[in-house]
Amino acid sequence: MISKRSGEYSITFGSERIKIFLSFKERKTLKISVHPDKTVTVDAPKGKKADDILARVQKRVPWIIKQRNRFERF
Repeated sequence: MISKRSGEYSITFGSERIKIFLSFKERKTLKISVHPDKTVTVDAPKGKKADDILARVQKRVPWIIKQRNRFERF
């Protein structure tokens, strides 16, 4: 993987492929957002490696899928 680069990444969970839009900002914590159009954005602290961030996002994939399914009902 690429370290310290903002951009589009994808994570596979079972048969589902999830696009992640990663950006680095002046913040202390990781922020994962699932939007009504089912896009996923991740704001990460500057100075962290993309590999480390994506590993943490991978752990949250069940929650991301749950949120995306919730938006499908509307």
